[in-house]
Amino acid sequence: QAKAAQALAAQAQYHLAVCYYKQKNFTDANAAFEKLVKEYPDQKEMVALARKYLAGAHALKPAPWTDGEVMRLDIKLAGGLKVGLADYWVNSGQTTNGQKTWRCNSHMVVGGIQSVSHVEVDAETFSPIHSAWKHSLLGEVDAAYYSDHADLKTAGKDEVKKLDFAAPVIDNEEALEWMRRLPLADGYKIDQTILSSLGCNVVPITWEVSGPEKVEIPSGTYDCYKVTLSINQTFWFSSDANRRLVKLSAGRVS
Repeated sequence: QAKAAQALAAQAQYHLAVCYYKQKNFTDANAAFEKLVKEYPDQKEMVALARKYLAGAHALKPAPWTDGEVMRLDIKLAGGLKVGLADYWVNSGQTTNGQKTWRCNSHMVVGGIQSVSHVEVDAETFSPIHSAWKHSLLGEVDAAYYSDHADLKTAGKDEVKKLDFAAPVIDNEEALEWMRRLPLADGYKIDQTILSSLGCNVVPITWEVSGPEKVEIPSGTYDCYKVTLSINQTFWFSSDANRRLVKLSAGRVS
């Protein structure tokens, strides 16, 4: 009923979102905060508060990895043919002003085609600060992140492209480590927007968790949480404290 009074309506929406957050109902809290940002953009103060909450609304768990830890995975086609390798590793660091960070790195080789990336993120919230992603076929893009947009610079081009987003995003190349910090549990569900710098787009994704279930791979059998993404990708993370990626499936590749 308060639609006509934008300031009052924005305050009501904000307090509704805070109630969900205090109940640890992060899915509904995110949706309520994002609705505020989308429907009341002129209410700058309320929007700023909503974005601050959104940055931490996922209540991420402490990092389960050790500094410098490396995960190596075989990449196979559906029939079992090995076609490449993927390495993921994380290093601690800090910005010039003392902000503690994690640097999420990846190196993938598939049939002679290489992809290399790194993303610097805030150590606590995992909000992206800067990323670089280079692909043998798709090119090379550098991304600098701000509260409501990212500036994308493609190698070999002078233009800097501004990519706006209404709600906080995570960089595509940090998503694996971000998932490892989620409070994985059977029935857990969350919405999160991904920014793909090479694709130059933002994609809203729903993540749903089930399990634990047993997963058998060449190195052994593991109890895992199954994380299903709305973009037809599935990840299995070990249910122990390390939350290691045990298996992933994306179309005809695993």
